[in-house]
Amino acid sequence: MPDEPDEISLVALGAALPAPPAFAGRLEGVRFDPGAPTRFLQASLVDVDFSGLELTGFFADGSTFDRCDFSGARLSDGTMSGRPTSSYRDCRFDRARLRFQAPGLARFERCSFDRAVIDHWDCSHNDFIDCTFAGRLRDVTFSGGMTLSLAHMMRLRPNEFRGNDFSGAKPVATDFIGGIDLDAQKLPSGPGYRRFDTRPETVARVEALIPSLADDEREHGRQLVGWLRDGRYAGQLEAFTEWPPVWGWDLYERLLARLP
Repeated sequence: MPDEPDEISLVALGAALPAPPAFAGRLEGVRFDPGAPTRFLQASLVDVDFSGLELTGFFADGSTFDRCDFSGARLSDGTMSGRPTSSYRDCRFDRARLRFQAPGLARFERCSFDRAVIDHWDCSHNDFIDCTFAGRLRDVTFSGGMTLSLAHMMRLRPNEFRGNDFSGAKPVATDFIGGIDLDAQKLPSGPGYRRFDTRPETVARVEALIPSLADDEREHGRQLVGWLRDGRYAGQLEAFTEWPPVWGWDLYERLLARLP
């Protein structure tokens, strides 16, 4: 099935959306009224049905969502969690469209993302614990560590990222970085994927082989080592990627094969 045409996100364009009225109470066991506020502030929602709804400007700050059903819903131009952190526990996002909904600072526990449309998510500040993903993930970055961009706002700490099942997912240009333990997840397998040793001592051994490369490959090799040591994959002891690669993993694979 061909990709749907790209849409324009107001958040992506940097547009300042007016702050909607906030809901700050408790909802339990009800169908969400699409005419109600979609900004939640210190709210508690339990067994609330959001399925199939169009939720433009969905914001959650310091709120909890337990066993809520977002199946088939479309969330856009908002964030799953501002500050303080919002938590989603045992929630269903199956077939939800989350293309222009930022994950923010959200914590997800035992949530299902079966065939959810998730594109361009930067999960630099998110916890994922025992969640299940199936279907395509495109241009998503999962991280096991906080970046310095929020150091002034909160204590720097590792993200919790464990027990997640990606065995039914189809990652495209999707990375696991920042110290994620790949052995603590269920990842897709087969000829379309590779895992690479990126420990510092391995990268150093690969670097020693760069002078032996052909002239037109040496600069590529140096960039590759820098990317692994100090760039995007710094702190990641093992990398996972789809194959054929969209980056320089083919050169890295050749160099690894030459190590004694």
